Parts: sequence; C-alpha cells; structure tokens
Amino acid sequence: MTNFQLFRFIIFLPMIGYAAANLIHSVELTKMDSTLVTMLKQNFHPRDIEAMMRTDDGTIPVPLVRFMDNDFYGEVLFGHPGQSMRVSFDTSWIDSWVPTITCSAVSPACATRRKYDPNRSPFSIRTQLPFEVPFGSEKLAGRVFYDLVHINQVNITKQGFGAVSQIPFVFVYSKFDGIFGLNIGQNDETPQVIMNLQKQGKVQSKVFSFYFNRNPASKKGGTLVFGGVEPRHYKGNFTFVNVVPDKEFPRWKFQVSSISITTPERKTISVCKTGCYGVASTGSNPISGPLMEIDDLNKAIKAREWFFGRYVVDCNTVNTLPKVTFSIGGRNFTLKGKDYVQEVQVSHLFTLCLSSFKGNDDNNDTNWYIGGAFLSKYYTTFDMDLNRIGFADAQL
Repeated sequence: MTNFQLFRFIIFLPMIGYAAANLIHSVELTKMDSTLVTMLKQNFHPRDIEAMMRTDDGTIPVPLVRFMDNDFYGEVLFGHPGQSMRVSFDTSWIDSWVPTITCSAVSPACATRRKYDPNRSPFSIRTQLPFEVPFGSEKLAGRVFYDLVHINQVNITKQGFGAVSQIPFVFVYSKFDGIFGLNIGQNDETPQVIMNLQKQGKVQSKVFSFYFNRNPASKKGGTLVFGGVEPRHYKGNFTFVNVVPDKEFPRWKFQVSSISITTPERKTISVCKTGCYGVASTGSNPISGPLMEIDDLNKAIKAREWFFGRYVVDCNTVNTLPKVTFSIGGRNFTLKGKDYVQEVQVSHLFTLCLSSFKGNDDNNDTNWYIGGAFLSKYYTTFDMDLNRIGFADAQL
C-alpha cells in the first residue's frame, strides 16, 4: 500500500518557478516525519505522550492535538542578511511567529529551534505590541516585530510577526521553528503573508494553492503556489464553494452536503445527513468531525480505538476498505482506504495503520476539519479575493 502522508512535508524554497508575467510564485515541497511519528520512533509510548500534553485540569489543549499532525514546513529568510527559519504554512492559523534570541536555551522547546535576532537586521522594527497565544496552562508569548522577509526569490517588506520568547514544551518535538498563518480574515498586527504579497505588487490575486504528492517513493512532496494555481498538478475543472461566514471567528469554512460510506455488505452509512460545515486545514493530516459520527465511520472500516482520539486498522485490510464519499458543491469526492489510512513504520518490526477519521477535541464542535487525507488527493486553491475554495483532481 502507499505510505500516506505520515511523513511531514518540508518546504525548501529554491528558485523552482517564477512566472513574472503572471506574478505566480511556485514553492517546492519535500517530505519529513511528523512530530507524532518522530516521538513514536523514539520509543515514546502514546500514553506517555498524552501525559506530557495534559494540563493541570487533565485536558489536552486543542491546538496541541492539531499541531501533532502538522503537515509541512518551509525555509524562509528573515531580515537582511537573511536568517533562515523553517516555518509551517497553515490555513488554521491567522497569526505568524518565530522564536527570538530571548527565547531561553534552558527551555527545551527553545533550545531545539533556530532563533531570529532582530539586532542583525537594519530593517527590524520592534513594537510595544504584545504577542500571545494561549495553549492550556502554557502560552506562546513575545512581541510583535516587523522586518524584511524573503520567500523563494520574493522580498516582502515590513512583514509583521510575533517574535516569541516563550514556547510550550510539547513543541520540542516539532520540526518547524515557527508558523506563517494563512487563515482567512483580517489581522492588522501580523497580516498573512499573502496580504502583503498583493499589497506590494508581488502577486495580482490573494490566491494560494496546495498540491501534496502521495507517492512515498518520490522525494518531491508537492508544491505551494502564491498568486494562482499550477496547472500541471491538477486535471479537469475546479469545483468551487463559497466560504461560509463564521460568527465565532473567520476560517476556511464551506458547506458539505453529505458524507457516506458503503460497506462490503452494501450497507450505506451516512453522516452529515442534512448537511454540515467543513473547514479546510492544510496543517493537519486527519479528517476530524463530531465524535458520534466519527465512531460510525470507524466502525464501518472495522477500526479500533487507539490514543489521542485516533483509531487503528489492520494493515492487511487497507486495499479492501470501503470508499468514503464527500458531496461538496454538487460533486462527489471519493477517498479509498489508501487515501484515508496513514501507515507509520514505527520500526523495522512494527507498522501502525492509523485511520484519518478522528473525533473533534471539543465535544460541542460540529464542524468537519478536512485535512491531508482529503487535500492530498484533491488539489486545493484558496481564494481570499472571492472568498471561495476550489477542489480539483490532483495529478503528479
């Protein structure tokens, strides 16, 4: 079976494509193990990982759970001369941040990271604005800075970001230094990089698109494109859906008509029967939804409960597992077993096959978070100008 996506995607940003006439910037993606896989390969028992993540009241913060399956990273230069940082481009985050030199080496999560030094860049501007993101009993904390940022061959001036001096412990096992948020919505202090790319004339449209390569034999992990789409990585037409306004906070939310699975016994199990909302999440592998409906899906594929709200299946059954169909924008999008099962080679003696279907961390959350299991099969474009998302069949 194909080894689906439990490798992490690392973005390295060489000069691989710049179409000046169309103002399209293409970025190559390559693969790397996830935080969760790294910890498992280091012989951490899942029970111990859960214990490290729990707060004083016994709960596990939602952002930490999602971060464990974060998908991809990229080399970005901060300041001049450029200081290389590995960042995750994540549609679930609206904020952007990297560690700063005041992040103490005594802190394990700081010690493992490259750090931004504002004193080395004449373009660095330190503000008095605090930067803070709560993570249960811990938090990301620092100050807002502005500086020159280089992505591929593109220079972005006065890009805002949080330069943090406090990082929660669990980030010690992650491969990225920081995060560039690509969520929809207005963020005046640390605007999404796509906003400044358009404002400064580097792209014509506030559009960005992802292609993830599902072939484990290939070193190429895919591409991220700013300013448009990359035709060689999709076929056919896009199915577009409008972004649904969210009263809680803006996000890449859209209407899903139904989700269904037909078992080998020809029994059709439907969830999201009267329609539901999906949220496109490039920063997470799983497809998360309401717990009871996720239980129904996992029972249909004969998965058993594991840790972190995840389920495992017999690796010998992956190629015969039933198809799962998402009805979106008048089209059916189908996933096979090899698409929604993540194969983890924990050791040369042990392989773990994780179901991508997991329950939401908040029991009151009725949204479906559509992560890498879906987005790796369907090329996805995010359009901030027209407030819409488009899906098309991906191709190598």
